[in-house]
Amino acid sequence: MRDLYNDFKAELGMAAAAKAKASSPFAGEVIDLKGYEGLRFDCIAGALGNEINTYTFSLTECDTSNGTFTDVNSGDILGTYPVFTKSASVDNSNTVKSFGYIGKKRYVKLSLVVAGSGNGNGVVGAVAVKGRPRHAPAV
Repeated sequence: MRDLYNDFKAELGMAAAAKAKASSPFAGEVIDLKGYEGLRFDCIAGALGNEINTYTFSLTECDTSNGTFTDVNSGDILGTYPVFTKSASVDNSNTVKSFGYIGKKRYVKLSLVVAGSGNGNGVVGAVAVKGRPRHAPAV
């Protein structure tokens, strides 16, 4: 069967929670792409608060689930990495931004950097949507 329900599988990419500035990036969940040939991340911003901050997503990849994850080559990204901004003139609260992955590694995970003059605490998260299953239905 080929339809939007049976051809895609959604997984948690990064838990939605208030994210404050930290000395190292926040790491998302490890996504296993075995059996799939496509991946899209839907990154979600909830309330970004009253402070001036940016929330920047990026993607890392690895051949094994517990190995060393490295930054994905820009040629393996469809679209651009999502950046959510809260400033005096821009408020990306309550928005969704997406990007895709076409790389060859089996495992990927999101990374999130919170930067700015405030402490952060904006609510952000992400859903990984695996598609183009080698065997359908995917669910």
